[in-house]
Amino acid sequence: MKKIISILLIAGGVYLGYEGVTQLQNSSASLKVGKLELSAKNETSATTAYIYLGFGVLLVIGGVYVLRKS
Repeated sequence: MKKIISILLIAGGVYLGYEGVTQLQNSSASLKVGKLELSAKNETSATTAYIYLGFGVLLVIGGVYVLRKS
């Protein structure tokens, strides 16, 4: 039973990490016209992405801990 829980924690952590990286990459955009370059960044989306990454790391660490303990 503990193996199943640890595998689910690790899988959830990997999923949240993937979502965080994807959202972080999509949080900024740039436009280049000649020598002029304009860029914009969505701070709210970037903050949410960092939260996803943090929770993903915590879930992976928790899953590895439970797996090693069993």
